[in-house]
Amino acid sequence: MVSIFKPSAESIGLPKTLQTTLHRLNSTLNRLTSGTRITQASEDAAGLAVISSLEMGLRAMERATRNIGDASSALSIADGAMSQIQTLSGRLQELAVQSANGSYSDEQRDDLKAEFDSLTRNIQQITDSTEFNGVKLFDGSSISVQISADNSSESTLDVGGLDLSNEINQLAALDIGTQSGAEAAIDTIQSFSQSVSLQRSTTVGAARNRLSSAEFGLSAQHTALSTARAQIADVDIARETATLARYSILAQAGVSVMAQANKLNSAVVERLLS
Repeated sequence: MVSIFKPSAESIGLPKTLQTTLHRLNSTLNRLTSGTRITQASEDAAGLAVISSLEMGLRAMERATRNIGDASSALSIADGAMSQIQTLSGRLQELAVQSANGSYSDEQRDDLKAEFDSLTRNIQQITDSTEFNGVKLFDGSSISVQISADNSSESTLDVGGLDLSNEINQLAALDIGTQSGAEAAIDTIQSFSQSVSLQRSTTVGAARNRLSSAEFGLSAQHTALSTARAQIADVDIARETATLARYSILAQAGVSVMAQANKLNSAVVERLLS
């Protein structure tokens, strides 16, 4: 806190009026340098309590917004992984259709099967390794995200819950090394691709839309609370600058008058003693 006179005004015998002027000048300087209208509780106890409550709400909203950002990152990772899986399943479908063609020999189908099995393992590896902050995203578990500053029934959102294990097991059991096996694989691969697309849209896409909506709502609330806090807490620069000029002039005049009075008193004493 800024102080413009030390030692205290009382300790050096300043007139009461000048003491009051210096005190108000000191308070004005504190408000201008801090940018805050309330620099101590005694100035506005009720206002300070409201500001504290608003600041607590703002911090909670900022944390919820960061939570939403973390959840969005997790969903982006899951979405990217599912995009890769869909690309690979497209190639699996192509290989199955190719192997189902009767013009291919068993040796050629073996080559197609080798690539098919490798791509299937790649899909398995993607689902096993995709995670966010150590949390697996394709094992059926979900992340509960706090997306608001309250504890209402709508304050949390479960993100994740993706599970492709059964579909991948079915892929791993396919054998396109024979024409009949390749023909049977076509429908299974198509079903797998549809399942991935469905989970991607209903689980990942819907959750991302919900997060975006929650983030927009938090942003609007944060703006409203910030405005309310500013109206109570922020100093009126123009008003305080004018007050500073006023009390600076009064302080200078008071000091000048006191100096002249002291000089006059000294002259009178000197005259009396001569």
